[in-house]
Amino acid sequence: MANNYLQPVNNHFGYEDNNLEDVDDDIFLNNARAKSPYKTASGSSLSREAPPVHSTNPFEEESVEQQRQILEERKRQIEAQTLNSTQKSLGLLYETEEVGKATAVELAKQREQLEKTSRQLEEINATLRFSQRHLNSLKSVFGGLKNYLSGNRDQQQQQQQSSAISPRSPPNASQAPQSTTKQKSPTEKYNNHPVSRLREDSYGQEQHVQMREQRRNNPFEAQLEANLEEMCGNLSRLKGLATDMNREIESQNEFLDNMNYKIEDIDLKMNKQNKDMNKLLGKKFFAENKIKIHMKMINTGKLAGRTLFITGASRGIGKAIALKAARDGANIVVAAKTAEPHPKLPGTIYTAAEEIEKAGGKAHPCVVDVRDEAQVRNAVQQAVEKFGGIDILINNASAISLTGTLETDMKRYDLMHQINTRGTFLVSKACIPYLVKSDHAHILNISPPLNMNPKWFAPHVAYTMAKYGMSMCVLGMSHEFRKQNVAVNALWPRTAIHTAAIEMLTGPGSAEISRKPDIMADAAYAILIKEPSAATGLFYIDDEVLAEAGVTDLKQYACVPANADNLMEDFFLDSPPGKGEKTDSSAVNTVLIPKLFSKLQNVISSEIVASTQAVYQFNITGEEEGVWFLDLKNGNGSCGNGAPSAKPDAVLTMKSQNFVDLFAGKLKAAPAYMAGKLKISGDLQKAIKLEKLMKAFKAKL
Repeated sequence: MANNYLQPVNNHFGYEDNNLEDVDDDIFLNNARAKSPYKTASGSSLSREAPPVHSTNPFEEESVEQQRQILEERKRQIEAQTLNSTQKSLGLLYETEEVGKATAVELAKQREQLEKTSRQLEEINATLRFSQRHLNSLKSVFGGLKNYLSGNRDQQQQQQQSSAISPRSPPNASQAPQSTTKQKSPTEKYNNHPVSRLREDSYGQEQHVQMREQRRNNPFEAQLEANLEEMCGNLSRLKGLATDMNREIESQNEFLDNMNYKIEDIDLKMNKQNKDMNKLLGKKFFAENKIKIHMKMINTGKLAGRTLFITGASRGIGKAIALKAARDGANIVVAAKTAEPHPKLPGTIYTAAEEIEKAGGKAHPCVVDVRDEAQVRNAVQQAVEKFGGIDILINNASAISLTGTLETDMKRYDLMHQINTRGTFLVSKACIPYLVKSDHAHILNISPPLNMNPKWFAPHVAYTMAKYGMSMCVLGMSHEFRKQNVAVNALWPRTAIHTAAIEMLTGPGSAEISRKPDIMADAAYAILIKEPSAATGLFYIDDEVLAEAGVTDLKQYACVPANADNLMEDFFLDSPPGKGEKTDSSAVNTVLIPKLFSKLQNVISSEIVASTQAVYQFNITGEEEGVWFLDLKNGNGSCGNGAPSAKPDAVLTMKSQNFVDLFAGKLKAAPAYMAGKLKISGDLQKAIKLEKLMKAFKAKL
């Protein structure tokens, strides 16, 4: 059926009633009532389009009043909700503004650190430029000296090569990056907001005045207007704050780029100077003419901003490594047990932290016993929260007891294994989830190479097992985490290092036979600035690392420079071929042990007995095998053949040749013990003390 869109539709008739002219009044009314959906009170229909009838019924007027009240109440609720919403928004804006201010302050502090690091890099650059000038002079001087010494006097003097390095010019290298606009305070207000201007300009002047008047007369409008104005102000200030922070971040990014260029230039200069020094007239020339070039391990800034977690960092080797990294501007977590001053041991985690801050780093002291898993994990979490992650772990904490199997009680055995082996494993396990996220991840254990020579097991098997456990962590973890680019290595000293542990073992004179912890710090630094992928699973020795870095003069590290060539070798390292204690092969034939003890009896005095207070037993093997004693504890002292009548404080076992050398002053007790030439049971300190007695006896023999 086609639709007739032009034909009006009559709501009272169907399509069959189109011819209205033929409809009478009765039909019209009947059809209208039938089709209307509205009914009257009597049931009759009312037309949908009928005009509303205004009733005079008072109940209907009351209904209208109730609706008005309901609407008024609803209006008040909406107004209250609106004001509450704006108040909450204001609160959030205030909080956001405070966060922005705090962020701006941190950015300002960060800029100070960057400027400090930049100044340090400039100092390094200045030092390198200074050394380059001297290097150029050395080339000229030693060139002529070489010609003179080689007899080629007529040879033309070698022309001085222009070795001045032309550093790559970074953008704006002459000055620190500056913002193109004036820096504003983080709390400066910005009231000229576009939204405010838009509202002001949207109406004519008269309309604006009228609206202002109406708002003042309406409390809701006035409060809402005030809230919105304050929100506009907050938004304006936040916008300004964000703009300034963006400028500051861009400026600091430029600063960092500039620093990267400086570091690269320093690296180039150092490599160039090292090559020049190595090539300067040849190493053979210096060796033949006994000319030494003194080099030091210079900080490069490569650890700036890196986070180091160091166990046992309150003193000794751990603190020395921390201070070396701090000079680069590194973050150091000082993880150690000593929170209160110890009567016999120097330093606490807090004094170490102060030294680190003064050296240019950031420090976070944590009380950590590596045997306590909760303390370890808490310290690691603190490090991550404070510095954002962990880049380097130094497992330095250690315990030592140089006792044989029968002399080692299980409490001390457990202590060594819980600190050395278990502690290293636990701290590594806690740090590795964060190390794998770093782009410069290192684990460095202060532990020895795995030397299976029985002489390193027999005198102190419990300690050797515990220390080798740390080294086994290097073997396993280096391969386990190689793919995650985490370098795991070990570092061990060639000689004794002057620490509290060595002083405990060898007595107050330990400095004379030891090097300073600085040698381990410099060697550790040389390892830690390497790319992790370049070296992992290695067992480094401190002097070998420094030699590779160009530092060959080790006299600077000796506690007593005059004794630099007569230091005590450390455990677990076999003496290089041709090196060791020199002995007189004829000593046994010319100075017999019985004759020696006879002379000793004549020099023993009550003063020596009072100052020594020890009984020694000597078990001699070899050509003059026998047992001898030296009693410097009872009566006026005595010595002779056989076991002492009193219980010995220390029992020393050695070959007859070594015994003679010991009393002749040719063999030192501590190095002999470390080298396995002397076995000691009982009180180690009193045994080492015997060395000084031998010097006194030698003067009187």
